[in-house]
Amino acid sequence: MAKLPFPMPNLLSFPMDKLCYDLKLEILEQMDPKDIIELMKSNKKFRAILIDRPWTIFGEHVHSIIFRSMHSVEIKKHRNSSIFIDLSCESVLLKRITSCIQLIRADSKIESNTEKETALEVLGNLVSLGEVETMLDRSAMGEFFAIFKGKVTERIFLDLTWNIDNENRRYLTNLFESHLDNCKQILMNGRGSEFYFLRQVLLKMNFEIIAFNVAEERDPIQKSADLVAGWIASRGIPSRNQYPAILLTFTPNNQLDNFLSATSGLQQIGELSSIRETRQLMVEMCRKYPISDFQNMYEHSHDVYKQKIDDERDCIYVISTLNCRYMGQKFCAPLQFFAKYVPAEQEPKRKKRRKKLLA
Repeated sequence: MAKLPFPMPNLLSFPMDKLCYDLKLEILEQMDPKDIIELMKSNKKFRAILIDRPWTIFGEHVHSIIFRSMHSVEIKKHRNSSIFIDLSCESVLLKRITSCIQLIRADSKIESNTEKETALEVLGNLVSLGEVETMLDRSAMGEFFAIFKGKVTERIFLDLTWNIDNENRRYLTNLFESHLDNCKQILMNGRGSEFYFLRQVLLKMNFEIIAFNVAEERDPIQKSADLVAGWIASRGIPSRNQYPAILLTFTPNNQLDNFLSATSGLQQIGELSSIRETRQLMVEMCRKYPISDFQNMYEHSHDVYKQKIDDERDCIYVISTLNCRYMGQKFCAPLQFFAKYVPAEQEPKRKKRRKKLLA
């Protein structure tokens, strides 16, 4: 018997016939599909439910839907359990799924029009989707959100290096507000010159982490690293979340030149205990958010600074320029800029009393 997401040691000897109909549906919702099939074989009332409502085998929420080749779809109701169905005769089992963490639709493996239509129908039925793993450019974005009308709740990748004119700005604003208002992670490619517009949109969202790969401007003379980092320091990390984080990755030709001198209130952290706390923070971020740039930043040396935001929050800045050597030649890898709001350090009571006396 597959492992259940909750402990039920007496499930096999439990008097299933005494359960009311709604409780039976609740049990089916939590069980692994393979165990549901076995239960159906041994209990006629459960068998009647599944004959009348075959989609109950998966319920409304699954972890993953993966479209394979040869009319095959892999369904993971829970993270560690899989069952394969044949689209040619069992597509009805997918009809009532309204939310999932991952929907993997490799078009190169979808061979027939029927499979493509089923894949699009499943996407259109979803009210909630955890992750959009594919990097969406302008055309892919339009196709995807023309079908998907629900909310992305965990993570999305967007390529915003195309020309963002007034019409596209209205489109992006509507897209963010309609589909991404409570998404936790956003990873973007874009130009620093567009960050002012993006910041206005991001301020309305509730992102926990923003990862922004800052592409080179169309005019190679124009530098945007100081501009974007300066906006973060002076106007804050753009998110409704109380303790958001942002990771900026710049190209080798787009480095920070004036950020440290132009930003007031920066305090470099040099104490060993504070450095350890910062490294621990980076380790936690690596674990929580599987972003490769976090790992790269953690593995190289960096400078750490702190800035007071308000009475409840400080901002930790981690700035890293990766000087590398390859084939006997030195080169500078992209600079990374990380900022995160953390709870403010509480001053000792003695210091507070002294400040009051001096005031």
